[in-house]
Amino acid sequence: MSLRREVQEFTSSGERYEWELFARNHWVDDSMLYLRGLLDLLAPHIAQPGYGGHFRNISDTEVTVFDFRDGGYEPFKIWGVDSQ
Repeated sequence: MSLRREVQEFTSSGERYEWELFARNHWVDDSMLYLRGLLDLLAPHIAQPGYGGHFRNISDTEVTVFDFRDGGYEPFKIWGVDSQ
C-alpha cells in the first residue's frame, strides 16, 4: 500500500496537490464488508470522479470495477452480468 501526494496543477498561488492511494490486498470473503466500509469513508473525499479500482474473487475471471462519482462509488462487473 502506498499513499502519495502528487502535484495536480500549478496555479498563481503555487502548486495544487492531491493524494493518491494504491493498494493490493487479499481480502477474505468475510472481510469484504470492511472494504465496502473503507470505500464509503473514502468516496466523499475523492477529488476527481472516475476509476477507483477493481476486485475479484480469487477463483473467478470476472472483475468488479468501481468508479467514484458524486461522493459515492458504483461497482459494476465486467466480463459478466452488471451488479445491482
